Amino acid sequence: MTGGGGRTPRSVVVLAWLAAVITVGALVAAATLRPAGETDEDGGPVTGASTPATGAGLQCGSQACQSVATQQVGQESVELLSDPAGRIGRVRVSGAGAPSVFEATITQLGAQLTANSLQCATGVSAVCLVRGTSPSGGSVGEVLLAKDGAWSRIDVPYYSAGSYLGLADVNRDGVADVVSVQYDCDSAELTGCQRVFLWVFEATGDNIGCTATVTGVEQLAGWPNPAPEMGQLYPCVT
Repeated sequence: MTGGGGRTPRSVVVLAWLAAVITVGALVAAATLRPAGETDEDGGPVTGASTPATGAGLQCGSQACQSVATQQVGQESVELLSDPAGRIGRVRVSGAGAPSVFEATITQLGAQLTANSLQCATGVSAVCLVRGTSPSGGSVGEVLLAKDGAWSRIDVPYYSAGSYLGLADVNRDGVADVVSVQYDCDSAELTGCQRVFLWVFEATGDNIGCTATVTGVEQLAGWPNPAPEMGQLYPCVT
């Protein structure tokens, strides 16, 4: 059933998304915080002095990193850096102590970083979502989570066939969740598909649930910043 109060059928697009998670999960998990001075496969250092305005001291491939976006999270500054093309990225967290730097691994999946690629939310634990446009035309993202004063990467990639990934505390536990827009059409029907639903995950990657399918994104709860209530979520059918 596709309306009001029941399980929503899911398309092969979602099954492809699940396959993508399995395929690239190991890749994302492997990209963790590195010690100061260590270099990555692009030959550039992945840690350096905190200079949020310029990204000085960090290399993104063969070029110096440029600041793409910055968000303030409590007393810390979270900055997204990239090469000019937005194809190689870093996330730098600067606060009272030494800065922490993470690779933006979604670029290894083909995502392109822009000024809209960083979203952070404060709470019991702070969450930052790094997102970009995927080669398939959807969106792909990854999450950094602050817990007990330390930031870490969640080893789950997120994908939205409907080109929307965002943060909202859907389950009201004080930690932002990841909200994604998905299509409910067969792959052969994707062109012009209007049947969409929301798939919500905890920041840690655990599935929370899906909304019923609607016939346009403007009908999604809270659009253009989707934030469904728990009572609007049902078990996701894949």
